[in-house]
Amino acid sequence: MIGNNVNPPRILNNQITTINANGISITNSTGVQITNNQITSTNGSGIILVNAESPVVRNNTVTITSTTAPAFNRRGISITESTNATIENNTVNGGIGEGIGLDNALGNVTIRGNTVRNVGQTATDTNLEASIFIRNNRGNANITIEDNVTENNLTPGNRVDGIEFNLCRGDSFAVADRFSDNQFANCAAPASATVIVRNNQIRNIGTGTDGSDGIDFNIGDGANLTAVLENNVVNNISDAGMTFDIVSSAAPIAPPSANIIIRNNEIRNILNDDAITLESNSAGQVVLNIENNVIQNIGNGNDGIDIEFTTNAANPTPARVRIVGNQLSGVSDRGIEIDTTNNASLQLEVSNNSIQATAGGEAVRLRAQNTSRLNATVNNNTLTQGNPATRSLELRADNNATLCANVFSNVETSGAGFRLRPQNAPVIFRVVNALSLTPNNGGVVINTTGAGTVTNITPAIFSAAPPAGCTFP
Repeated sequence: MIGNNVNPPRILNNQITTINANGISITNSTGVQITNNQITSTNGSGIILVNAESPVVRNNTVTITSTTAPAFNRRGISITESTNATIENNTVNGGIGEGIGLDNALGNVTIRGNTVRNVGQTATDTNLEASIFIRNNRGNANITIEDNVTENNLTPGNRVDGIEFNLCRGDSFAVADRFSDNQFANCAAPASATVIVRNNQIRNIGTGTDGSDGIDFNIGDGANLTAVLENNVVNNISDAGMTFDIVSSAAPIAPPSANIIIRNNEIRNILNDDAITLESNSAGQVVLNIENNVIQNIGNGNDGIDIEFTTNAANPTPARVRIVGNQLSGVSDRGIEIDTTNNASLQLEVSNNSIQATAGGEAVRLRAQNTSRLNATVNNNTLTQGNPATRSLELRADNNATLCANVFSNVETSGAGFRLRPQNAPVIFRVVNALSLTPNNGGVVINTTGAGTVTNITPAIFSAAPPAGCTFP
């Protein structure tokens, strides 16, 4: 093991083999450089840095093997409490828990050009597992994760994600989602991060129904996240392709907020969850743009894009979601599903998408429940429903929710038309050329129950302002 408390250390061109020990371990360093080393560790970690200013870990090969069931992490590369870290062009094989793991990675952080494969899980699931993993609970960070390959986490029962980022992931989450070591989770004060995830290859992550995601983001009370996910290829994933959990407690230090862009990605062969999913119960501002992605082969009755807003806060900031220009095919349930419930408020645009659902649910379904409000524009989409008895488009409002829908210039190539379902709820509805129905002619069907009401703004007054309370994105 190469050692400790040296400033500024440069560790270059070594071959290091350890048993029951870490390969390189350094505490309290500035400007450490760890470059071109070959590290093999049995029952230990490869590189561990603690309290590091401007560390550089570059061009190393780290191999982790285990002969005993690990109780906790045996990371390939581990950096705890760092500023301005650079991790690039390393190869990590066989890490336990994480291949590359950072705790409180602050300042400008670069994780570039690494290959991480065959990462396994600890004996007890700690919620800390990913090929590339970051968790922060303070400060400010600008993080770039680009041009990496994470692959082949294929041990049965393994819940190791491809890439995972966490900010303030603490008591606002359910017990099962808190970090078992109770570190780097709750934020004592608001914290922020800008995270760019681009040009990564994430493939062969998980087996069966073990719950391994391709890219996983989790933020809690006090978090302010800006995220851009672009030009990634996510393929053959056992759970969700890309997932965002935004979770707030009843009395947060500040409601979590997020501005997220997901664009120009390829997401294919997702086995047991949705391709893109976001769930938020926050009263804070959430802005989501999903643009020009290719989504293909989503199995086991799951959706292409699934978005849920569920806040109970009395006056939440309305969320804004745009789903534009995406190509979805081979989706086993709904192509796009949007749900609002409780007191949530959402401004939604779904436009210029090509959506093909195989047999399960509608190509597009929007649903408002309880006292939520959903204002939506749905236009210029091409909808294909593989089951001719299933509606290609459904808009639904339940209980005391309000749905304002602006629907025009969509094309159905197969399916049973468009259904509007006010269930004891008011719907304000404007349709112009809702669907060009070929070859089927399901038309527009309105099903009401109980106190459900429909206010139809006719094409003749299409250009008029919407009624009070409605704004169409």
